[in-house]
Amino acid sequence: MRNYYKCTKVATVFLICFSFIFASTAYAYAAENNNKNYVYLGGEAFGIKMFTKGALIVKLEEFICKNEKVCPAIKSGLRVNDNIIVADNKEISSNDQFEKIIENSKGNKIKLKVIRNNKEICLDVTPKLCNDNKYKIGAWVRDSCAGIGTISYYDCDNMTYAALGHGICDVDTKELMPFESGKVVSAEINGISKSTSGNAGTLNGYLTEKNIGDISLNTELGIYGKFNSISSDKPKLEIAEKNELKTGSAVFYSTIDDSGVQKFDAQIISIGDTSDKTNKNFVIEITDKELLNKTGGIVQGMSGSPVVQNGKLVGVINHVFVNEPNKGYCVIVENMKSNFETKHNILYEKAG
Repeated sequence: MRNYYKCTKVATVFLICFSFIFASTAYAYAAENNNKNYVYLGGEAFGIKMFTKGALIVKLEEFICKNEKVCPAIKSGLRVNDNIIVADNKEISSNDQFEKIIENSKGNKIKLKVIRNNKEICLDVTPKLCNDNKYKIGAWVRDSCAGIGTISYYDCDNMTYAALGHGICDVDTKELMPFESGKVVSAEINGISKSTSGNAGTLNGYLTEKNIGDISLNTELGIYGKFNSISSDKPKLEIAEKNELKTGSAVFYSTIDDSGVQKFDAQIISIGDTSDKTNKNFVIEITDKELLNKTGGIVQGMSGSPVVQNGKLVGVINHVFVNEPNKGYCVIVENMKSNFETKHNILYEKAG
């Protein structure tokens, strides 16, 4: 990522604990269905590509102009997480475009349209000439992000998937990332950086060009979107009710190499707040020795791995304990599904 005068696209690998505005197209949703408590198991690694509307401010910073510290962005009233959609009467579609407008301003005032908290506001900013002879406003911006995560489940009643078990947050602001469009693609895993105490490992791989769906919702309990198709041999599981969740043995499904989705042993060791106000409903401990030898525990990219207990889908791994990577938090799937229903209805109403 470069500064306000050189605004580049930044790829961000999604973390287990990583820790954009809804897409404009709403799809049909069947609110009532006899099979509404059954979904198809996920576990596949997948790639995520998200694109903001305009240029998203992720940091404001002073710079030296004529031996004085200045930040035109702050002076203009711009804030972190503002989305710049128009500058100099031009719709902003990329960081590079915004960069050129600033550089070509010659220090003249630029009129901006900004989305802040889902509301459009107008501001003026006057770039200053930096000591390196470039015009700047003192704002770090980005227009996209990408990374790897895990599909949690597929809901064929409405042709949607759920994944991650937490939202996609900007790495700098820690806020849910607003987006204009997004898509999910298949991912190939070709290596692992093991987790150790104090350092979460990663699934290493690359995103392919095979499109498998879109992204419609980015929420605190996961991301959701429409999928194109799923494998015909996917097992169909009932979603457990909250009161069925117990401490004890469980299994989870994830992709750690080119063998595809695999099953691993685990234990649910504690249950906390089971409401939808948090995505940290219960704690899981990895007991599968083969997996521990390969990964050291939970690693970045496994976020979204579905957890099954007594033949029912109970939760999704979404955080790792950095100092104990064999343990992590999970969100309850029942909460994820009801969260989608609520947020989708809001999206559908906004779409008219």
